[in-house]
Amino acid sequence: MKQAALPALLLPAAAMLALFAPPAVESANTPDFERIDAHAHLAPPPPQFLQMLDRQRIRILNVTLIDPQVPGFDTPEPQASWAAKIALASGGRIAWTSPFDPTGFAASGWARREIHRLSADMHRGAVAVKMYKPIGLCLKDAAGKYVLPDDPVFSPPLEAIAAGGATLLAHLSEPRSSWRPLDPADPHYGYYQANPDWHMFRYPDRPSWDAIIAARDRMLAAHPSLRVVGCHLGSMEHDVDEVARRLDRYPNFAIDTAARLSDLQRQPRAKVRRFLLKYQDRVLWGTDLLELKWEDAAAATARCEAAYQHDWRYFASELALPPTVLRKIFRDNSLRWIPGLAAGFAPAVPHTQSQPGRPLPAVDQVLSRYLQAMGGERGLNGIATLAATGTVSVVTYGQWGQYREFAKAPRSLRRTFRFPGYASLDRAFNGTRGWEESPEYGVEILSGSRLSAVRRLSEFRLPLTIRAVYPKITVKGLARIDEFDAVILDCRTAAGEQDQLWFDQASGLLLAVDLSETFANGVVQRIRYQFEDYRPVNGVPLAHRIRYESPRMIWVVTRHVAVNVPVDEAVFEPPT
Repeated sequence: MKQAALPALLLPAAAMLALFAPPAVESANTPDFERIDAHAHLAPPPPQFLQMLDRQRIRILNVTLIDPQVPGFDTPEPQASWAAKIALASGGRIAWTSPFDPTGFAASGWARREIHRLSADMHRGAVAVKMYKPIGLCLKDAAGKYVLPDDPVFSPPLEAIAAGGATLLAHLSEPRSSWRPLDPADPHYGYYQANPDWHMFRYPDRPSWDAIIAARDRMLAAHPSLRVVGCHLGSMEHDVDEVARRLDRYPNFAIDTAARLSDLQRQPRAKVRRFLLKYQDRVLWGTDLLELKWEDAAAATARCEAAYQHDWRYFASELALPPTVLRKIFRDNSLRWIPGLAAGFAPAVPHTQSQPGRPLPAVDQVLSRYLQAMGGERGLNGIATLAATGTVSVVTYGQWGQYREFAKAPRSLRRTFRFPGYASLDRAFNGTRGWEESPEYGVEILSGSRLSAVRRLSEFRLPLTIRAVYPKITVKGLARIDEFDAVILDCRTAAGEQDQLWFDQASGLLLAVDLSETFANGVVQRIRYQFEDYRPVNGVPLAHRIRYESPRMIWVVTRHVAVNVPVDEAVFEPPT
């Protein structure tokens, strides 16, 4: 069971530069966690589709692309603006990608213009970039030579994508069977019947499958800092051994399963299962759902829901993958390999904010339930100090470290993150003064909004002091966060700083805090602290798992807590 906690998680500014994962046990029929479809193509969806996403607990990455053969998809606009509006209207259920546009690649200044356009899309909410198969299959230079994905002309935008911390989704090449005569037994027979322009057997002058995949591999080697997700099993769907060789060779490479379960099912079950177990950190679930018209919204929604259920049954029942592996494939790997998803999903208020027939509770009612859920005034005053040890997992990069925490009433807090082979990261507040220490910036004494955020998050007995911390509190609405129905309070400090606190409607406990934090380099980001694995300690509920989400990074702290232990005031003081 996941729920709330007392003090929120504080992370050093130096570490906040780069995303989300939960626990629980799932059955073969229904996963007990929220899934992410990392590859779909959607026009503005109808309400029943969004309701289905809530019912299935699914979020979607809406993928844009440049296809010169399809009107409306042959230029970045209006499809990018269209995708951005869909994401905004979805209430945090749908994120979107920016398309990589090679049009005019030979013209002077193309790379600079493309970098500027991609940067603008990321600024307005795109979470990744999609490179599509015309590069290699039909794009030519002025001399009539086919341009492959490793062409040096693409290096500046690819390096810019890597430098910005974004991920490249790469659909490069067709399945290998595209270069062969049509075969009714081939999983892609129907596609090439309906889309003969992509049946490469008809175009013997075009680059071969081997040539395009080799060029893709050279691109991976040339840009080792660029995260690349190879769509459709990396276009090596005919044999997972081909995929395995690339995953072994290129640590910056992962793959998605979009529209390729039929290819997996043609291969020996034991072989596919061994592959998924070995590379469980490198596979992202995707469907390649294509719904651009919604002429019959009910039928389209039912079709999508059936596809989701089919995919889950295949991995959970047919392959009988362990729960931990299912969670990685269906959720965690998307958040790790596409860090921008945290920003694309987390900050938005789900569309279920308005729930007919369920009146909004009053602020006093929410706060009273919170106080009682936390043990009441007597229980809270019965705890004066807290000490915790544990581990920290940087989900985005698969890194682990040691964690230590000290806290003391009324508002003193210190947290230390120690990463072997790297350094220690500290953040603390001694009741009046806040400080951070990191390898990048050394010891910093905090001021302004940075100090204010630390002070708020250091409140030891927040249920008792919340009105003093936030003089103005209003009910924003009702929404879901993971599997919980929550009420959201809009909380403002006397200085006008705005936080959102999410409370579980069933238990009254605090589920999450959304706030803006200013980093050492001056960047301001909206972030979330989410509290899970709630257990009573000395009669007061405390989170034993805390998740931190920023647009670029997810940290998960798992801690063991002791209360009313001696804590020296000196621990909260900055190094001298």
